[in-house]
Amino acid sequence: MKNLIEIPELEIQHQDVVTDILSQSITGELIGMSNFASLAGVIDDVHEKMELWNTLIAKDSMRKAIWPYAKKYNLEPVINLNGHYWKSVRECFLKYAQKKGLYRMPRHSGSDVGVLCGKHVP
Repeated sequence: MKNLIEIPELEIQHQDVVTDILSQSITGELIGMSNFASLAGVIDDVHEKMELWNTLIAKDSMRKAIWPYAKKYNLEPVINLNGHYWKSVRECFLKYAQKKGLYRMPRHSGSDVGVLCGKHVP
């Protein structure tokens, strides 16, 4: 990828912090993708479904854009979709999606679902 931001060599003490940031970013995008994909079965409007799939493709692009940074700096992000925070965000989203209650929720980015579900978003 030619648009990588140049980051000075990471000191050992910073590698864990950067790895955690990349881990949370990738995991968040995967949870967001899962959330948007789960809406495909509950949205009836064709135009809204197309918008949904465009959003899903964009989220996947963001997730893929993060990996080159990890590889470049020999970092190994940990992806844990069942971690306490992300699992609770996913479960809350599914609860609203199954009730088609998302139409009553204000429009937010996927990461704001945690706020809507009473969770603190890091």
